[in-house]
Formats: sequence, C-alpha cells, structure tokens
Amino acid sequence: MNRIQIQNSSGQNITSVEEWLQHAPPKRRNFHWKDGRSAKELAKAWFRHGLSSVPEEILSVMNTQAATKHFVGICAIPEKTTKLDNFNGEMRNNDLVMYGHAAGGPIVVAIEAKADERFGNDKIGRYFDAKAGSTSNVPHRIEFLCKSIFGRPLDQEIRQLRYQLLHGLAAALIEAKEQKASQAVFIVHEFWSEALNAKNVETNHQDFQRFVRALIKKQDFTLSPGSLVGPVFVPGGEFVPARLPVFIGKVTVYL
Repeated sequence: MNRIQIQNSSGQNITSVEEWLQHAPPKRRNFHWKDGRSAKELAKAWFRHGLSSVPEEILSVMNTQAATKHFVGICAIPEKTTKLDNFNGEMRNNDLVMYGHAAGGPIVVAIEAKADERFGNDKIGRYFDAKAGSTSNVPHRIEFLCKSIFGRPLDQEIRQLRYQLLHGLAAALIEAKEQKASQAVFIVHEFWSEALNAKNVETNHQDFQRFVRALIKKQDFTLSPGSLVGPVFVPGGEFVPARLPVFIGKVTVYL
C-alpha cells in the first residue's frame, strides 16, 4: 500500500471520505456527491483501505512507462485549481493533483475523474463560437491553449476535441512547472457501473481517443485502459512549459 498525505488547497488534512466532502467538496456539492458518481467514487478510491493511499490502478498504470514507474506519492490535493493564463475568468479545477517521485524524477499527476459525465458541455469549436464576439476571454484562452499544446491556432481537427481534455492536460504541465517537477502525467480515472448511461460512456471513450490521437499525431492509434502514452513534448507558451515530458492515460474501475 502506497500511503500518501491528502490535503485541501488550504493545507487542511483529509483523513476520510467524509472529510474530503467537508474540506474539498466538488463545485456542485449535493448534485455530484453520490455513490456511483465520479466525485464521491474518486474519494472512496483513495480510502479503500481505511487509510489514505494511492489507488492500485493508478500505481499500476504508472508502472507502464520506464520514467513513471516506481512511483511514490508525497501529497495529493483534491479540487486543486490551476491558473491557465493571465485572462480573467475561471481557472482549471482539477479533480485531484498529486505530487511525488518516480524513476524519471519528481513528478506531478493530474487526475480527471469520470463516471458517465461528459468531458465538458461542448467541443472546443462549439464553445469558441458561442463566446466569439462577446466580452468573454474564452476565445483568447482557447487560442492560447491550442498554440501551447498543439503548436497551431484553432483548426478543424482541434475544433472536434473536448475543451476539458485540453485544459486538463495544460494544467498538468503547468502544475509540474510550478513544482519544478521533471515530468507530468494526466490520467482519466473512470468509474464504471451498470447504472451508467452507456451512450455517454462510449462518447467519452471516443472523445478521449480523438484527443490522444491529435496529441501524438497518430490517427490509427488506440490507447488501451491501464496504460500511458508518451512522453509527449508540447510547444509550450507563457504558462505551459515546453520541453517538459508529459504522459497521458486512462484507468477504469468496475464498481
């Protein structure tokens, strides 16, 4: 068992699922905190053995790459916010960010938890169009992130990707830079049960694969659950670091 300290963003210790809800609740607390839903299942996964510990499936996926194997967690922060740029507006709300060490050196792992919730309400193109021409900073943020992650402005391929995956990966890299880590990992932690909407689960699967293919520039690639792909090096920008290796992967837990 890989024990780890869990705290909220203010430094309060979290020693149970109940304290997770008390000290680091999801944005829509009463709506999201239910058995079978991602927010509560994520918390339960980190307290499966009574004491706070890194879930076995996370340790397993970390061992699939030479640089990320032998992972030892130091601290995990649920609901950690990350500033993506200098524009006004909401920051990235990570479901959990974890700091630790692995074979390749200091590492930051950002986790996006999912049941059958979509990767955000819109694809990047539709979200961009909805905000274009308004006073919103969203179009500027999207263009900034597209250039930082893909090295080019918004185009037809990027328009079809999910915005949540774009800023989730960017946040993992930004957190790694701020912590002076030598590598970053972005993991989708999926919690599956018969009660889920199968159509939404399949949509999430396709959206995730589409994003990975665009990121690694291989349109025939399929990333299997329980594995990482990388390292990937992005062009970077003012906030997103360049030349910092990032891995992306997915794990699925059957409830």
